[in-house]
Amino acid sequence: MNRPLNFRFIFIIIIMLFFSLIIPTKTLSQLSSSVNYSIYYDDNPFRQIEKTEETVNMLNVNLDYQPLQNEKFYLSYFGGVNSFNQNNEYSYQMHSLGSNYNFNFSDSTQNSGTIGGFYSIKSGISSNNIFDFINYSLHVNSKIFITGSFIFTSGYIFSNKNYKNLSDLNFSEHLIFLRISKFFETKTGIIFEPGIGYKNYSIKNEIETPETYFQMRRNRRLIDEDYTEFSKMQARISFKISQGIFDQTGINFHYLKRINLRKNDSFGLNEYFGSDDEELWDDPYNFEGNEFGSEFTQNFPLELSLKLSAKYSGRNFGENYIDSIFVNRSDNRTEFWAGITKSFSMPFVNSTDLTLEYMFINNKSNRELFNYKNNLMMLSARINF
Repeated sequence: MNRPLNFRFIFIIIIMLFFSLIIPTKTLSQLSSSVNYSIYYDDNPFRQIEKTEETVNMLNVNLDYQPLQNEKFYLSYFGGVNSFNQNNEYSYQMHSLGSNYNFNFSDSTQNSGTIGGFYSIKSGISSNNIFDFINYSLHVNSKIFITGSFIFTSGYIFSNKNYKNLSDLNFSEHLIFLRISKFFETKTGIIFEPGIGYKNYSIKNEIETPETYFQMRRNRRLIDEDYTEFSKMQARISFKISQGIFDQTGINFHYLKRINLRKNDSFGLNEYFGSDDEELWDDPYNFEGNEFGSEFTQNFPLELSLKLSAKYSGRNFGENYIDSIFVNRSDNRTEFWAGITKSFSMPFVNSTDLTLEYMFINNKSNRELFNYKNNLMMLSARINF
């Protein structure tokens, strides 16, 4: 019988703190860390018509270690636990270990690049481990300054996610993007970012649907008569403009366009609503449409900051050969978010941040199951060492 999830994570934290005390002072100077505790209230955690309230406690630890003196190579660890009070069976822990290496092109200190990778695991308690997964990712990007205010950034991201108990949902994803940024003396910034994503799934035929149905689909091939592979491709074009109004005040607007290049490749399962893994039932690759948003930032004296944002998106889903309830689904989603952060100076730590956030989601759909409203509030405290 497994020990309770919370105690396992607390044990890991104690071990980390122990080693941080015994490592040499020189090594400690190359180590930065933070601990974050949050509690949030969610009046509709499963995003359904009939609401069920939930309160979740979250504890996260982040460690960054610089083993080399040139500050180019970093090792990182992020770990956390989400503990559900009402639906304890959905509690889980997450751990991620990775590295980043920063490099410069020739002798330029501005033109630079980054390469890195991460290995992550999600583990639920024994009674609900169906959504456990292992994920590894690789990212490469470069930043080139054409002029002092004109920046060209390009990047590639690869990820592979394997579900321990949902092997038919395993996938790999490739994402390539370009980002062109231009900044002006009027405190105006313009960012244009096109990108294209490719996602490949592998499904067991004997578990999902008959082979004959898949053979009728384009862009699919059978593998050893046990699996069927299919892929999805989506183009994304975003545009963002920011404007500094005063020294401590700023606002930005953004637009995002999603275009599915393979119209009939949609995948979603209604039965995975409770997974807390949104991509299983609301995967961005499943829909196309437009998104509009704006964000306002105001910094006040005494290290106090306020952020407000609003976002609207129209989402059009195509065919779905797994669950008919997704077929020709059309959503209009509105989001509002507000957050206020206060930073403190305290002895023995670099800084302490206290944040209060509120978010409201209103999703309207032509499919009744996807009509829902959601209110979330979160209070968090972060200590940086």
